[in-house]
Amino acid sequence: MGTKLSWTPLILAAKNGQEAVVRLLLEKGADIESKDSNYWTPLMWAVENGHEAIARLLLEKSVDIESKLSNGRTLLMWAAENGHEAVVRLLLEKGANIESKDSNSWTPLIYAAKNGHEAVVRLLLEKGANIESKESDSWTPLIWAAKKGHEAVVRLLLEKGANIESKDSSGWTPLILAAKKGHEAVVRLLFENGANIESKDSSGWMPLILAAENLSDTVA
Repeated sequence: MGTKLSWTPLILAAKNGQEAVVRLLLEKGADIESKDSNYWTPLMWAVENGHEAIARLLLEKSVDIESKLSNGRTLLMWAAENGHEAVVRLLLEKGANIESKDSNSWTPLIYAAKNGHEAVVRLLLEKGANIESKESDSWTPLIWAAKKGHEAVVRLLLEKGANIESKDSSGWTPLILAAKKGHEAVVRLLFENGANIESKDSSGWMPLILAAENLSDTVA
């Protein structure tokens, strides 16, 4: 019997990282595709929480590696978003689509870059992820990393050849967004790599104006 959230014993064990219990339940015939009230499977919970050994065990039982929820998010996206490098590596080894997109055209690389997971970003790039992938608003991994102030990820993306002058649907560049948010280290890094200080968004705003407007004195 499941809980009030329809969590089966297998879901709970996978969610909480109890590998021995998961193994026992599978030996006793537990439904590997059981779903809770939010349609999450044991594998989804294992991936979400970074339980690589359990995810590997479940994948050996021929679980669908490209299973998605209604928003189109895949297992690889969850692992990348949460910075679970070992799980990301496992999913890629098992053939997960590195360029999978959710309903907003986000890729695993975009999720990793946005959240500042340098090791995962590096791994995805090494495995051939498109460094210029764009979501529905045309934000690239570099744009997201710059906006969030993830200096190490910005540096890595630039080293790997990311377009420093990429623009989103509003004409915002990585430099404009970093300046607007007051991320001094990222702004300096972008300058050092040749970012155009005179770049303007679709409304004519420039990086230094945006920095001053937001009272980011260390940048302006």
